[in-house]
Amino acid sequence: MKSLRARIVVLSALMAIGSAIICAVAAMQVARGNLLAMEDRQAGEALASLHRRMQQASDGLAFEANDYGNWDELFAQMPVPESGWARINLTPGKVHGALTQFMITGEGQRITGRFHDGDVRSTQTSARDPATPAALVSLLGQPRPLSGLALLVGNPALYAVTPVRPSNRQGEPRGHLIALAYLDDALLARLQPDGWILRWEVQHVDTAGRPGPALAWGQPRIEREGMRLIVTTVLTAHDGSLRAVLTTDRTAGKRIGDQTALAILVAGLGAAVIALLLGTWLGWRWLAPISALAKACRQQLDDPQARLPGNTGLSEADVLSDSMHQLIMRLRIGQDELAHALDRESVSNAVHRRFLTQLGHEFGQPIRRIIALCEQMERRAGHLDPVEVAAAKNLANELEQRFQEILGMVALEQNEILPNRPLGMHDYLSGLADLMRPQAEKAGITIQVEAPPDAVQLDPALLSPILINLCANALRAGISGGQVWLKGRIDQQHGEIQWTVQDNGPGLAEPLAVRLREAFTRGEVLPGTPGIGMGLTLALANARTLGGSLALLNQSEPGVTILIRLPVPDSDRQQTPTASERIRRRR
Repeated sequence: MKSLRARIVVLSALMAIGSAIICAVAAMQVARGNLLAMEDRQAGEALASLHRRMQQASDGLAFEANDYGNWDELFAQMPVPESGWARINLTPGKVHGALTQFMITGEGQRITGRFHDGDVRSTQTSARDPATPAALVSLLGQPRPLSGLALLVGNPALYAVTPVRPSNRQGEPRGHLIALAYLDDALLARLQPDGWILRWEVQHVDTAGRPGPALAWGQPRIEREGMRLIVTTVLTAHDGSLRAVLTTDRTAGKRIGDQTALAILVAGLGAAVIALLLGTWLGWRWLAPISALAKACRQQLDDPQARLPGNTGLSEADVLSDSMHQLIMRLRIGQDELAHALDRESVSNAVHRRFLTQLGHEFGQPIRRIIALCEQMERRAGHLDPVEVAAAKNLANELEQRFQEILGMVALEQNEILPNRPLGMHDYLSGLADLMRPQAEKAGITIQVEAPPDAVQLDPALLSPILINLCANALRAGISGGQVWLKGRIDQQHGEIQWTVQDNGPGLAEPLAVRLREAFTRGEVLPGTPGIGMGLTLALANARTLGGSLALLNQSEPGVTILIRLPVPDSDRQQTPTASERIRRRR
């Protein structure tokens, strides 16, 4: 009882631990999912902020360019540049001027002047103005104000271009005013979202593209490398494409995810503790009746009069108790019937064995006396024909060998088992060899056994007489110092078990060999067939009963080899039920 209760507690504890592990895994998955969703949302907000800040910077450039483009008098008083294009330094408005450079164009879309923030007027190229005139020419010739993103042959910048018209707004534009804000470190610091680092990479440049208002934002790609969150998108302008890379630290998001996992884990552990307590109580309540039933069953082994518990309060336990009671009653009845059946079988077998033994002794004594008389007549009665005395003696010896075979079968029956029970081939043949060894030693012949240890279904009551008879014939036909082989093998290809009895004696006369082959082919011996006695007749009958056959094999060396072919028994073949099997099959 204590062992069962301990098992209940251990089982409940294991269930609670499993619940905790499942909750922990679920917490980790939920936290990871929440973290990924939060980071995706954070990435979307960062891209939206970048888009908004770029739009604000572009709108500021457009406002400033349009404001300066309305000051026609400013451009009317400009000096004429000395070269194809020159730099004229002015200070534009202060709101966006820190990021703005201005340019004006003259006839034939030729760059004639450039304004940028700073107080130094010079014709030297400014360090903050890396674009070449050839790249800037692509922005000219616009009939109306325009702003956007231009790559300028590898020098990306936000631009705004507006036509410069006379004060009366009549006639064609005198030129164009271009405002540029290069995407340098200063502008990146203003454009990048809070908590993010912005980086630009030029992907593609198209020198034949014309400026336009369209700026396409590509599908963002979110990557996670260790503790870094990387968001990448591609901005496609009229003259190429630019990749924007935003990078931030994942520490804050991971901390939130860990807190979420901890909260779910604590809730899971609480649920596991509740499951442990509930499982322990339910197990105690449900298994107590079963424990009492098991204890009563153990008592039944010592005290058959002990009763099984009933009305335990648990219907399943009551049904099990009733079934166990009926099973025990049937088992007792079956044991009684089995004991009576075994007693009858034992008595019958004992009578059978005594009869055969008595038969052997009753006939054996006279035969031995006949042999002894023949020996005396051979020594003393000189007037008798020696050939006839020898023939009488040989006949008496042969008759004695027949009865020795009967006695050997009786000894074999005393150790016999039920038909068609698995037996090792080598062990079975070794047992037969032991029975025949006294006769072999008397004849000076050695018996050899060759067979695998595999177990096969055998019916020794029918097979043993066949092998004993063939082995006895081989011993009689053998020569002193010779050998007799008992062999067995399984032929899987033909689905049969093959038994072989072989000797190295002088062999058979050709007429007798022909008669044996004819008898083996027919499967029976015709009455009066010379040279074939009762033993071979019984062997053929038993082989036919087993569904097999005998065959006389040809061999180049002296001796005789007889092969017994038997089919491999079917595992589900109907067998004659024994007394114990009849008891087991009773319902």
